[in-house]
Amino acid sequence: MKAETGNDYTWYETDILLNNFLNEECDGSIAELVNIFQTVEQASETSFDTKVFKFQHFADGRNTKGSTFGFWIENNPLHMDEIKVSYKDAFKKIQEVNLPKPHSRHVCLRNPIGPKACNPQWIFGNIHS
Repeated sequence: MKAETGNDYTWYETDILLNNFLNEECDGSIAELVNIFQTVEQASETSFDTKVFKFQHFADGRNTKGSTFGFWIENNPLHMDEIKVSYKDAFKKIQEVNLPKPHSRHVCLRNPIGPKACNPQWIFGNIHS
């Protein structure tokens, strides 16, 4: 990200699309991974612009990137030293849980804003499942 923009950045979210649904034969393999970042750039002597970047990586090696002026408001920033559970370990734990798995291919790493402070979380499923 630093090489892409030349600016400091903030990492806000990682979204994963699995190859299979969690409640079916799922080995945790990834079809697509998306990272969300934000930069603050000085627009003039007295103002700044914020820009949100989306980097998309596909299993076949393709990559896309895009950006838009705006700001990310859904999450607190992510920092590598605060992530205590890797994706691999989180997936293993979700498979060991004796509860129904969501009918979803989505996984998200985020640190949600309020109402109470928490650690970054791996979220398996989506708003529908």
